[in-house]
Parts: sequence; C-alpha cells; structure tokens
Amino acid sequence: MVVSLSPHLTTSPGESVGPGILAIDQGTSGTKALVVDECGEVLSCAEIPVSLHALGDGGVQQDPRELLESVLAAGRQAIAESSVEVVAAGLANQGETVLAWDGSTGEALSPAISWQDRRSADFVATLAEHEARLTQITGLPLDPYFIAPKLRWLKDRSPSGARVTSLDAWLNWHLIARAVTDVATASRSLVLDLDTRTWSEEAAGIFGLDVAAFPEIVTNAADFGVKNVFSNPKPLELLRGLLQIGNAKGDDWILDFFAGSGTTGMACAYEGRAFIGVERDAAVARFARDAPGGHVRLAGRRRWHSGVRRIWS
Repeated sequence: MVVSLSPHLTTSPGESVGPGILAIDQGTSGTKALVVDECGEVLSCAEIPVSLHALGDGGVQQDPRELLESVLAAGRQAIAESSVEVVAAGLANQGETVLAWDGSTGEALSPAISWQDRRSADFVATLAEHEARLTQITGLPLDPYFIAPKLRWLKDRSPSGARVTSLDAWLNWHLIARAVTDVATASRSLVLDLDTRTWSEEAAGIFGLDVAAFPEIVTNAADFGVKNVFSNPKPLELLRGLLQIGNAKGDDWILDFFAGSGTTGMACAYEGRAFIGVERDAAVARFARDAPGGHVRLAGRRRWHSGVRRIWS
C-alpha cells in the first residue's frame, strides 16, 4: 500500500478523516513519533530521548538497543494516545549511522557508530586516488561522513561473520523481520550506482567490501513488510525506510508534498502539515554529479520544500 497525502487538503478544526499513519523519526538526540490523519493533522505525539557518547579520538557512538527501544516506546505511546485506527508506519533514522550485528538473532555486536564519527578518516585518506571515480559512480565526495568508510572501519574491528550494515537495515530487521534499506539511505553509502540504483561492485571493492553482504535495496514507495511490534490492534505496514521529520532550524531534511505533483510515498508531519517521502537523495546526488562544471557539492543536509525547488546547505 502506498499512501498519497496533500497538505493542501483541509478539514474543520478537530475533524479527523480516515485512518492514521504512524511517522517515526529516530534521531541523534531522541526518537519522535507522530500519528497523523489523511490530511496531515497531528493527532498524537511522543518523544523519547536517547544518549550520545563522544569519545576522545573522533569517535561518536550510541547504544543500538536504546535506539530500538526508543522507536518501539515512542511508536506505542503515539498509537495509544491517538483517536483513529493506525494502519501504516513510516520510519526515519540516522542515515549514515552503522553497526555490527548477528544476522541470525539480530543481536547488536557493536555500538551504533554515529554519522558524526570520524575514526575512518585515516583509511579514507588512503583512497584519495579513487575519489573522482567514486564521485562519478555515486555522486558523493569521498568523506568519512558517509556509510562505506564506517562499514569498513567497523568490519575490521568486528567478530568474524558479523553483519555490518547501516542502522536502518538493523531496525527494519527488528520491525518487519527484513534487513532492507531504501534508495535514499543507500545513496548515502558511497556504494550506490546512481544510474542503476543498485550496489556498485566496483565502488564496494574500493572500500574492501562485498556487496553480497549489503542489505536489499527497495524503492521508497514500496511496502517493506508487515509486523505487529507497536501493540496496535492489527499489524502495521512499514511503507518506507527513510523519512525525516524536519524542525524549525532546518537541521533535518524536509520533503513537502505539492498539489498535482503525482508523487507518492510515506507521510510524516511538521508544524501541522504532511510531508511525503520520495527517492530524494539519489536524485539530488545525480543532479550534483551531472551539474555543468561540477560546481555542486553535496553537504550533509538537503531540503526539498514547496514543490520541486531544491536547496543545498
């Protein structure tokens, strides 16, 4: 099931239309969960703080079990406080955060290595000769910020046989019993081929990684799976894997659905409006890669807002 919402639809004050959608943003400082109706009205909200540990060597990490528990607790609280039937859920998470885990049991075998972590910088410096080719394939600059350098750094320090992936694949394994990622998250890896939207064996090889160990990529509008982990009367469909809930300072990505666009995806809400997740990161990366003169460089934050206007910061 794909949900298409528009913030331009309006209802009378206090009126709720149709089923509810659970939107969860697992962020660096906390997990936020909202239940919104079909017109983007926020019906309930819950927030669970999480801890962050900064180390002296450039390391920044979190307890993955705490992150998972915060997702479950915030989602359950938001559902319990809503007044409508909740039929689907969408999950946002820290896209460039990684961890090692047991692929059979789901047990976390390492801390969650935060997107802020810079401990792979020395390794990245050894790959300078490959930067132009990596950018050609992935649209990204070579930087420890992205997923692949962290995967290699953590793989070298993990038990043999451990599965090392981005955080979303591990969360999805616990939420729907599928270790999948979406195109948007994959495009932050330095391993996604932007033209085919598949893992690039060439790029993975540069980092000493095997694409066979990578999670399956699904489209952003795909049904990820169904499982009842939120104490809801019936299982929820997880529709997509990366959907950021913005804030007033613009620290997170914001995707604004616009009338007549024909785009569909999963929804969350921001200041009482609905936002739609599309395959934004891959498209932005392709735009930056193919820009005339190569003058566009991607930073860590992007915002799509009010139609197709693109803003980089």
